[in-house]
Amino acid sequence: MKKFSIAPIDWELNAFEPNISYQTMLVHVTQLHKKYVDNLNSLLTKGYPQLAELDAADVLRNTSFYLNNEEDKQFYLNNMGGHFCHTLFWYCLSPKGTTKPTRFFELIGKTRKQVEMDLKSEGLKRFGSGWSWLALDTMNRLNISSTQNHYTPFMKLHRPIMCVDLWEHAYFLDRFGNRSEWLDIILKYIDWAKVEQIYVALINNRRHPISNLLTSNP
Repeated sequence: MKKFSIAPIDWELNAFEPNISYQTMLVHVTQLHKKYVDNLNSLLTKGYPQLAELDAADVLRNTSFYLNNEEDKQFYLNNMGGHFCHTLFWYCLSPKGTTKPTRFFELIGKTRKQVEMDLKSEGLKRFGSGWSWLALDTMNRLNISSTQNHYTPFMKLHRPIMCVDLWEHAYFLDRFGNRSEWLDIILKYIDWAKVEQIYVALINNRRHPISNLLTSNP
């Protein structure tokens, strides 16, 4: 039976030093992200063994169909939100930033600077914990927004392309809670070639690439 798991990450936990410390990444990946995965696996044994076999995107769009009560729905939104957001975030990060040619900005009709400024603006407007997003709306138009906590664009039927962590645990130790400084730093590490891969898959109505990274066979 499948279980939820953290997919292998392409970089070492110290790869972003000195801008992002090994200690921050160690806690972020091996404790905080792992906690969401462990919580999801506890849900499998609570009467929902099918959840690991389903596409998380489908469940996040319509938790009422798949979960029996409000407590379980909120538990899933919190923990699958945390698992999906972090998996997408790790996937789109690279210590060297973008190293391969990408047509992403040409495809969306915006410059990299415009996109980064919009992501930062959304991140600074978000009060408390959350995420900044690039997503496709129901008409395949680019949408740049933010959500609170671990809520995802799936909840309004949008499809996320990439995200940036706004929770203080991502940057408090290294940036002393300076979110503006954190956003300037983390956006330099986005691998926009990977973002393009996700964008192209979604434009062509394929299964979300991150869905395949959320589970593994024991």
